Amino acid sequence: MAGKDEIALLAAQMRSLAAVLPGVGHDLRGPINTMVFTLEVLRESAGRVAEPALRERQLGYVRVLADETRRLHRQVEILLGYAASPAGAREVVDLKPLALELADFLAGPLRKRRIELQRAIDEERLPVTGDRATLRQVLLHLGVAALAAAPDHGTVTLAAGPRGDRAVVELGPAPPSGDEGDEQVDAARELLSTLGGTLVTVSGGPVAAPRKHRVELPLFREGKS
Repeated sequence: MAGKDEIALLAAQMRSLAAVLPGVGHDLRGPINTMVFTLEVLRESAGRVAEPALRERQLGYVRVLADETRRLHRQVEILLGYAASPAGAREVVDLKPLALELADFLAGPLRKRRIELQRAIDEERLPVTGDRATLRQVLLHLGVAALAAAPDHGTVTLAAGPRGDRAVVELGPAPPSGDEGDEQVDAARELLSTLGGTLVTVSGGPVAAPRKHRVELPLFREGKS
């Protein structure tokens, strides 16, 4: 299937980058912080322009640059987050922003292969107990597996929400048994087991719909151990 070799290479590159990215995080953040500061100076300067049309035009340029800088900053922070090594910490982590991060991170590969992302992420929080870096890696592995299984011009689905006392994240399509995505799925399952979660493969809905992977973790409730 076109693009699958590229996705496998992406996963291998991510493993290599994980060894070096934390050490260069400062070098990546520094220029972005400088850009943010400079844009604030430019915004103030443009706001003092006397001629209204020229002032608004210059402020418009600053707004465009500010939006692109924020987008770049978010992508860099997501990338550094995926490169972080698990600390083994047990803390309350909201799965919702991690699911949104994954959607943003996969936007480039999805766009390149003209794959549509259908996402249904509930508004409410999904607090679980676990290690943030480990949870990120679980979702990334399953996202890469879904990319490997999806055909060009196809669809990847991402859903997240509560189901009873469980936080659930679903990603599809699930790769066929023996496909290159299996390695990613096995890694996700092993990591998830360390957090007391489960990974199951479920029907996509209609008979002909692709199967999906479902991550389930107990929801954290205040006052409960």
